Amino acid sequence: MAPYIEFMKFSFTLIFLIGMVAMRCVLAAELTASDREKLEATARLTQSQCIHYMVNDPSLYAQCVRNLRKKQGSNTLTGLAVDYFGYVGAMSYMRVKTIGADTIAAEFLKNFHLEQKKLHISDGDLCSTVPGNCVVRIAQTLAMEKEPPKTMVKRVVCAGGSCRFIEQLPEKK
Repeated sequence: MAPYIEFMKFSFTLIFLIGMVAMRCVLAAELTASDREKLEATARLTQSQCIHYMVNDPSLYAQCVRNLRKKQGSNTLTGLAVDYFGYVGAMSYMRVKTIGADTIAAEFLKNFHLEQKKLHISDGDLCSTVPGNCVVRIAQTLAMEKEPPKTMVKRVVCAGGSCRFIEQLPEKK
């Protein structure tokens, strides 16, 4: 009986997430062709300038994205594209367990959602400006909104003449 109950919980959760994705896609205004092109071009620019940092150092990747965002000034549309690509890049590195990628993804998620709401752009329209599986990406976004990553602290551990960073939950006071 227990496996059946677990299956039903999973099925309900999946149906709920798909319903939420559909509602979020329907409730927003449709992008104009010119706005879509601006979003796509800015996402490509962000990718070309920042993605190579992520492999070696997620902090440098995040800083590159933040610097590009600053250059956009008060332009919410291109700022949205920069923050959204920052989020998408961090999410792809979360899949390969890159340290710090979840925190970076959460930061850019918060940033791009503020701009997205101001501009009334649907999740589906925004997602389609960056290549990839939008159903999966939107579901991951909803999951991260529901349960953001815990804030981790980095500390240095040295043994045998070599040192490395490790992440851990902050100590409770």
